[in-house]
Amino acid sequence: MGQGAVVLVDFENVQAVDLDRLGDAARLTVFAGESQKKVPIGLAMGLHALGEKARWVRASGGGPNALDFHIAFELGRMVEAGERGPVIVLSRDKGFDPLLAWLGAEAGVEARRAATLEEAFGEKPSIHRQAQSPAEPKLVSASKSPMQPPAIGLHANAAAAKPASAPAAAVTRPVNAAGAKVASGGSPKIATHKAAAVSKEKGGVKNPSAERVREILGRSRKATRPRRRLTLAKHIKAMFKAHELAESEVETIIAKLLANRSISESDGVISYNF
Repeated sequence: MGQGAVVLVDFENVQAVDLDRLGDAARLTVFAGESQKKVPIGLAMGLHALGEKARWVRASGGGPNALDFHIAFELGRMVEAGERGPVIVLSRDKGFDPLLAWLGAEAGVEARRAATLEEAFGEKPSIHRQAQSPAEPKLVSASKSPMQPPAIGLHANAAAAKPASAPAAAVTRPVNAAGAKVASGGSPKIATHKAAAVSKEKGGVKNPSAERVREILGRSRKATRPRRRLTLAKHIKAMFKAHELAESEVETIIAKLLANRSISESDGVISYNF
């Protein structure tokens, strides 16, 4: 690349211009701001050596974007004259990018921005650089292949290293709280949960009694206990819901609580003595 290229230099933005990277047929236009008074001697001599392929354009008037508009106008004039590129704007100002992209999409002009000529044209090929031949495929030893099965002898030796007299661990089936063995493969956690449920049923549901009612009510605050006999009866029936106590059974429990003076009743109001 570089043959026939047009380079427009934003000299307010980029002063380091390596002319050695230009192709023989490249054309160069350097746009300088109105306030710029000094030019590096190397650039001045290089532009002089290019002759008609290089020229200067000085912006008229100041302002932050004055030089940019001059470059944009020059781009339009070049395209109108039939220029098809490649055109390179040498600048670090990314504001040129939308315009250059539009020129490529709408006008078919190969145009882009670069911060340096090295970025635009690439590095010079070194005379000492030699073409490298394609890398030869490496041969993988069959002994190191990941698909090779492991050596049987190694496993045999490892098995022989184990003490032959080590007793096998006794395998027993867990037993739940009900005394039944858990089936092979069953979960010990499930068996423990079932055992706890059975234990709870035995202590709290399976033995409805006045003592059990007093124990349950004793764990609650007095303010939350039933205050009426009818409410107490419903509460007791709910305690032993699994047994579906009859009304007579509930009355028997209340009678025992009254007899042992755990509770007392006055005008239908229940008082607790525990």
